[in-house]
Amino acid sequence: MSHTDTKGVAVVDDNGRLLFNLSASDLKGIDVHNCEVLNSTLKEFQERDRSRDWWTSPICVDLSSTLYETLQQFVCTRVHRMYVIDAEGKPTGELNHRDLLRLIYEYEFLTQKQT
Repeated sequence: MSHTDTKGVAVVDDNGRLLFNLSASDLKGIDVHNCEVLNSTLKEFQERDRSRDWWTSPICVDLSSTLYETLQQFVCTRVHRMYVIDAEGKPTGELNHRDLLRLIYEYEFLTQKQT
């Protein structure tokens, strides 16, 4: 993540289906006493976190979701990123709240410019 300046990555299975999201916030609480967890595989890390009862699947929308539904998902779940998945559960893209605000702004700007 640091090499590509991203805040999170989608982790997929062997078939390309989305399993979970890994972000810097998932690493909170790691210190000198438990840093060995950084040598875990992603599967082991996921199982460790899932056992803490806070694990949830990533929030997703599909290609047929409307802008309203997508905005509603962001507001209701308070997530920072959401994946767009196809019918097979494979990620095709990623959205963040800034992407949606930019889309709304550009739409409004173009609409006003045409009138």
